[in-house]
Amino acid sequence: MIQATEWNPYYYYPKQCEKQGEEFFSRYQVIFEIGCPDEKMKGLKETNLRTCRFCGKKKPYVTFHKVAHVIPEMLGNRFLVYDQECDDCNGIFGRYENDLANYLGISRTIQNVHGKKIPVYKSKFDEIVARFEKDSTEGDYLSIKRSEVGKDNFEFDKEKNQMYITYTKNPYVPLKVFKALMRTALAIMPQHELKNYKFALEFLRTSKHDDKFMGFGIVHTYTLPLLTFRFEKPSAFLFRKKNPKDPLFSHLFVICFMNYEFQLFIPFHESDIEHCIRGAIETPWMPPILGRQDPTEIGEIIVASRDFNSLDKKIDDVDKLIIPNLFKDYETMPFINKETDEIYEKKFEPEKVIGMNLQFIEVKEDNNKS
Repeated sequence: MIQATEWNPYYYYPKQCEKQGEEFFSRYQVIFEIGCPDEKMKGLKETNLRTCRFCGKKKPYVTFHKVAHVIPEMLGNRFLVYDQECDDCNGIFGRYENDLANYLGISRTIQNVHGKKIPVYKSKFDEIVARFEKDSTEGDYLSIKRSEVGKDNFEFDKEKNQMYITYTKNPYVPLKVFKALMRTALAIMPQHELKNYKFALEFLRTSKHDDKFMGFGIVHTYTLPLLTFRFEKPSAFLFRKKNPKDPLFSHLFVICFMNYEFQLFIPFHESDIEHCIRGAIETPWMPPILGRQDPTEIGEIIVASRDFNSLDKKIDDVDKLIIPNLFKDYETMPFINKETDEIYEKKFEPEKVIGMNLQFIEVKEDNNKS
């Protein structure tokens, strides 16, 4: 692991990403880092003194009754709120978050993410249903069931000691997913920079430009292995290019939550337009950042760049969830009759599994961040 000393001595990135890290940190520097507090925030302005950073309006033209979360509550942020988002804009952004939730699929339920509550997940056609159940005697557990035995929703890989759950996500519009992430980026943007993002703020609040400006909605993702790593609470980072004349996007936004790191370049900065028109803009992505030096228990990191430019609703997005290290010798596991408590041996037949109750071991969390 390599220490990201230019940023924070408690952050590391994998050795195999050394060249990527050297390039990125030579051209970008962090200007803002924010995490989620453990209790309600204090010191917010009275509603009659607030101005919305997105539409620029204040009372009496808009109201500020709703609680506005800097990072979406649905990602596990309960208390990081702010006083610069009016109810009208909050309502628009809430609809984008519905698309983000559908894109993330079963992940929030599997990882026990607390927003208002742990969501019950039902995939399209209810082919997979997942929910957390409370049991006073045996402890809380995750219940995962499929609607039809014999379908290929469940797959057990004995050689890799993994289980795969295949399901169809609920519908979402890719560009709205990107806007949900872009909203959080602009929510933490320094106030003095917002004048350079006037069109970005308008683009975010309306759909009238959606079909005219395409190509920038790319999100670079790192997915860490389920059950072996997750971020304890969501956090977000904002980077700015060091050289204003460098043919780069001015700002890169990074958000970390669950076992994901999402990165996106914020579009429509006024000084970036020249580079975009010439097609000369570069996109150096930050390497995956971890708050631990020892990578032995992390495992493989899945890297992808995802295109969220489309306005067409995705109605058939099939996802495959990988649950590692779930069984060691599941073919010879004892079975328990819940009615009689009788323990007996029976051959494991994957095609006959209706569902399962899982009590996970404690997840290794990223507690070393500061």
